[in-house]
Amino acid sequence: MTSDSNSTASSSPIRMSASKHFPIKLTKSNYLVWRRQVQTTLVGLDLLGYVDGTLKMPPPFLDAAHKQPNPAYTSWYRQDAIILSAILGSCTDLVQPLISLAETAADAWSRLAKNLANASRGRIISLKSQLAKNPRGNRTIEAFISDMTTIASDLALAGSPVSDEDLSVHIMSQLGEDYSSLYQSLRGCNADVSIDELTTILKDCEREILARSAVSADLVPTANHAQRMRNSDRGGGSTRHGSSGVPRGGLRGRGNFNPSRGGRYCQFCDLASHDTRFCRKLQRFLRDNNVTIAPSRPDGPAAHVTVSNDSTGQPIPPWIVDSGASHHVSNDPASLTSLMEYGGPDEIRLGNALDSFPDVLGSPCL
Repeated sequence: MTSDSNSTASSSPIRMSASKHFPIKLTKSNYLVWRRQVQTTLVGLDLLGYVDGTLKMPPPFLDAAHKQPNPAYTSWYRQDAIILSAILGSCTDLVQPLISLAETAADAWSRLAKNLANASRGRIISLKSQLAKNPRGNRTIEAFISDMTTIASDLALAGSPVSDEDLSVHIMSQLGEDYSSLYQSLRGCNADVSIDELTTILKDCEREILARSAVSADLVPTANHAQRMRNSDRGGGSTRHGSSGVPRGGLRGRGNFNPSRGGRYCQFCDLASHDTRFCRKLQRFLRDNNVTIAPSRPDGPAAHVTVSNDSTGQPIPPWIVDSGASHHVSNDPASLTSLMEYGGPDEIRLGNALDSFPDVLGSPCL
């Protein structure tokens, strides 16, 4: 009785369900992960031979006349059907048609490997390419790192996980020039930096960069309106004037505005005792050089418009925007000693040029 009871118990199939034993649903992009799940489960239940072909199907009958059924076949067939049902239940609707005609668990296993294994390898290559060539562009740090970690997660689901160190390298190498110094600093760091720590560091750096950009955007460059000055009594030639009407490089190098000083400040004398408009030294210098300054508004900008009195009777050449408080602009590059491409805001403010030349300028901004 004991022997028969053990035989009966051993012939009973192991019950399985997709929701319990194969909870990860098979899609066309996660075959490698799904296969690993099924393999480990079947190994634990000692049923892997049903899908890898090592446990062959017994003959249905014990005799040649096919009159005596084989109990081993019946037991094998029942267990194989349970495994096949669990595999079919763990597939998504898009994958189920691939094994809908499979007769055994091994047949279904083979069909899935044939149709999805190569596709998974191709997807891994595609994801790795996306990870290595995904510049940040105009995305925020949070959005950029989110996209990169999503690709890394997809690679892990496809059976090719990416380490935090490799992911950090991919992230840092595609941030852009603004983060190059931080990249070099992290390269020299011996301690491991997790993705969460890296995200926090990059967000702080992003806030500093945005703050500096906001300050730079508020600084609208100012420029003066000047004309070439001809004076036969002072050596002739053309002289370009700075922000106070003083020839560039002339008279002790005065005329550079000191933004750190508040209240009244003379750009000609470099003193804070009086305003430039009331500087006697400047008035005497302009009078000696036959130069007049057009009146400006009381609360106007510090930049001035200087116009020369041409005593030779020759036609006055067209005016040019020459020098200013922060930038020098000219329509004749040859008139400047050095050139640099302008990368600031589109607006250039001309100081009090509107009061002096309303018909020419029309607006104090270019």
